Amino acid sequence: MEGSMAKLRYMYSATNETYKDSAFTFIRDAKEAIDFAAQTTGISAGAIAGAMAEENTAYDWKDDLLDRYAKSRMLSSLGAATLPLVMDGPERDAAEVWLSTYHAELATERSHAEWQDLYREAREFQGKPTLMDKILNPALIDAGPGNFKIATAIDLIVQHAGKEQYKALNLEPYLNDYARLVNDLMHPGGELTAKLYGLYMKEHAEAFFRNNSAYAGQWDDLPQSLRDALLVTYTNLGEEKMQQLIKSPYEPQPALTSGGGMNHLRNAQAIGRAIGLEGYGQDAEAVVGAEDLVNLAKRDDATGLAARYALARLRHVVVETGVDIARHNQNGELDLYDANTAPNGMSEQYLGSGLINRDRI
Repeated sequence: MEGSMAKLRYMYSATNETYKDSAFTFIRDAKEAIDFAAQTTGISAGAIAGAMAEENTAYDWKDDLLDRYAKSRMLSSLGAATLPLVMDGPERDAAEVWLSTYHAELATERSHAEWQDLYREAREFQGKPTLMDKILNPALIDAGPGNFKIATAIDLIVQHAGKEQYKALNLEPYLNDYARLVNDLMHPGGELTAKLYGLYMKEHAEAFFRNNSAYAGQWDDLPQSLRDALLVTYTNLGEEKMQQLIKSPYEPQPALTSGGGMNHLRNAQAIGRAIGLEGYGQDAEAVVGAEDLVNLAKRDDATGLAARYALARLRHVVVETGVDIARHNQNGELDLYDANTAPNGMSEQYLGSGLINRDRI
């Protein structure tokens, strides 16, 4: 787009989800909590709101059913025998029958001591929990409209509630009341959820990218939307998967589909409007697909150079700021081909082959 102020372009065809209206209502209602969490942790309000909206889009009646089970003192054996039959089916009416049938069991709540035991067991768990794993240990459940894992929430409280820089978040009361923590995670207002997403992104996601010198240590120079999309990606994929994706040069890309990063770019401007974050997402511009990316690559300017670099690396995102492309172009291999001035550059034919290769990934 001529005159665009975009600092990155992304392939719209590499996204797959527009967040649902109720997700934007969720973050709009949680705006005050999101802003406070952002101010206290130093994480962008757009990143916090984006993670909450992405997770809320996935939240449905089955998650609500698990939440109700998690809070209750229903025996795990009874839950294991009855819940999967309801949750594996498509009918919400079956959930209402289940809730009515086990009303008495669901009416009592787990104690702090019970949650302590479940948390200790959850810390030993390896891998991605199945539905049955979550029923047998509710600390493994992603709780509330922001889908925040209970065990991770307790981890954050234990590790960071007492730190001076986070005193304003007022998390210390939860240290002796995990039952209250679980209840507040499930509150529709999202106040605790916003705090925990901000804290998690600061202490885990952002720290990961900085410690691993993402983009040659130029993290702060990257477009805001890209940084936030990467924070959402880490939040969805977790440390272990992110470690597996490290390669040299380490220039991480927003994850596709359920990884959340590319969809954050797609929804960024709507996220900004929902929480009153003026101009948010305007540093990212969508291009329709691979052919448009190739057309960008034919330009003889900074945008064209960045697009050629993205094509050479088979990437869905073209980043113009925060990436030292010159160090990857020392022999002119990213220049537009010219027999006299850029004999090592990319020809029209090569750029066409880049389109073919991209259609295969």
